[in-house]
Amino acid sequence: MLIGDFGVHFLGEEERQVELGFTIAPSFQRRGYAREAMMALLGHLFEECKKHRGVLRMDAGNAAALALASSLGFRKEGLFVKSFWADDHWADKVVCAMLHSEWGQ
Repeated sequence: MLIGDFGVHFLGEEERQVELGFTIAPSFQRRGYAREAMMALLGHLFEECKKHRGVLRMDAGNAAALALASSLGFRKEGLFVKSFWADDHWADKVVCAMLHSEWGQ
């Protein structure tokens, strides 16, 4: 049974930066699965792959995703007002990032 998925997009010619994304099925949310998986993924990317920077882009209205990002150590870098179309309206996007040097602090 698939309860969610994570995506990793390697950015730039040197692929030292990664854009991350995740979804968790509603019936499996708020159980710590996303946090556990994201911790393992970030550990692999920063510790083993030696990536420089990880980026998350998410709907500014998704309080749970923003809380998860913050709890993992991501910091907010920007807000893009009404920057994408979602369910019949324009929505805001938040960009959060973490550097390799910030991982585990």
